Amino acid sequence: AGRALGGGKAGAVVGREPGVRLFELGQVFSGNGRVQERAYLGLALSGAWERSWRGSVPADLFRLKGVIEQVAARFARAPLRAEAASLPWAEPGQGIRLWLGEHPFGVIGEVSRRLRESYDCEQPIWVGEVQAELLLGHAPADARAQGVSHFPPVKRDLSFYLSDAHAY
Repeated sequence: AGRALGGGKAGAVVGREPGVRLFELGQVFSGNGRVQERAYLGLALSGAWERSWRGSVPADLFRLKGVIEQVAARFARAPLRAEAASLPWAEPGQGIRLWLGEHPFGVIGEVSRRLRESYDCEQPIWVGEVQAELLLGHAPADARAQGVSHFPPVKRDLSFYLSDAHAY
């Protein structure tokens, strides 16, 4: 799954930062006897998914799956299906193969400890890649763009303690 994320080089960065969400759209070359070039969307998560005054929520496989489900819901009419898979680069029991309609769509999983250790990364890393062309090939014909909200969501909550002498 590291093909779309620079051949695994992104794992070295992702695993050393406290909270990372990384994506890249790139061309991947593959083939047995005949070279094929396809556009893939690569994704990686590590560390904290969310931080607040109550603590942090760690990133995990299901958060990554949720991101891909949201992307598929916005761009594709075909249903997204997930099934457990044994992936050579993933921790046992932490690999998922994705299908868009009846077509193989991509894979996601937790990078194995052995691979993380080769990059000196201690914290778990979740990566995935999906076929961008397949995703766009299932896009509805009437897709529309929409302006950015004037009221973006609040990402941080601030609380202040003031003495009674300050009027509010």
